[in-house]
Amino acid sequence: MASHPGVVVRARAIEEVVAVMRNQARHPAPVRVVGANFSITACAVADGGTLSDMSAMRRIVEVVPQPQTAMGG
Repeated sequence: MASHPGVVVRARAIEEVVAVMRNQARHPAPVRVVGANFSITACAVADGGTLSDMSAMRRIVEVVPQPQTAMGG
């Protein structure tokens, strides 16, 4: 499946990811994230939106023993 994002971002730091999410005028929805591109689903389809390539972010910042909760929208 081909994707035609309006914007492609190559994030190298957490601060860059935060800046993308906060600036909808410059980085329109939908925002899709790709990393190593191992998924067989159409995760990177962001027609007219923002494709955030996070493959340069290759280190673990923190590992915590307790469960964490995340909520997607």
